[in-house]
Amino acid sequence: MLFGKLQNCRLILCKIDTLKVNEIVIDAHRQAASALKEHMIEEDEVNDLLAEMQEVVEQVDNVDQMLTEPLTTGLSIDEDELAAELEALESELTAAEITPLPNLKLTPKLDSGTSVVEEKKTEPQVELV
Repeated sequence: MLFGKLQNCRLILCKIDTLKVNEIVIDAHRQAASALKEHMIEEDEVNDLLAEMQEVVEQVDNVDQMLTEPLTTGLSIDEDELAAELEALESELTAAEITPLPNLKLTPKLDSGTSVVEEKKTEPQVELV
């Protein structure tokens, strides 16, 4: 009988401990809920922020695309017209207008360490391309 009474007391003490633990857990949940409410970010705010970030990323991509395009974009360059203009300029040049460089022949160094340059006595040759 004494053993049964002792068992009942232990059971009551165990339930009291369980109640204290439950009270601590519930208090912790209340504090967590309060903290979450204080720092709560609304779903609409997050959606707005993500939409803004997407817009900025698209702008950066557009700028990057513009910077990678060749600088001649938008200029109309006709290659045939340029070739014709170059040909016309080349035909304007005559052999008389071109001054040829003299043919120079390098000779071995002298004892003093300087080299002698001699001019060849040949007719200048003009080559038109």
